[in-house]
Amino acid sequence: MTSGRGAWLFLGSLGLVLGGCGSLYRDSVVLRSQTIQVTSEPPGAVVSVVDENGSGIAGETPTAFHREYSTLVRRYDRAACAGAGFAAAADA
Repeated sequence: MTSGRGAWLFLGSLGLVLGGCGSLYRDSVVLRSQTIQVTSEPPGAVVSVVDENGSGIAGETPTAFHREYSTLVRRYDRAACAGAGFAAAADA
């Protein structure tokens, strides 16, 4: 009985190593925003902004402008990695 458990443990460990966990990630797009306050001394300076849409005048100081952007967040999924390894061991 012990040798049967040992064999399954060995096959499971072997499946984790040979199953490959390098591509098991969870990607999500996170929307974020940022507000930037711009001041100058003396007030009244022209503020221009350059972004992916080109350049434009944001206003005169003091001013604030708000931008929204998205960020790709990639997380390693250990549970999926372990599941893939045990699935590979079960197929052997």
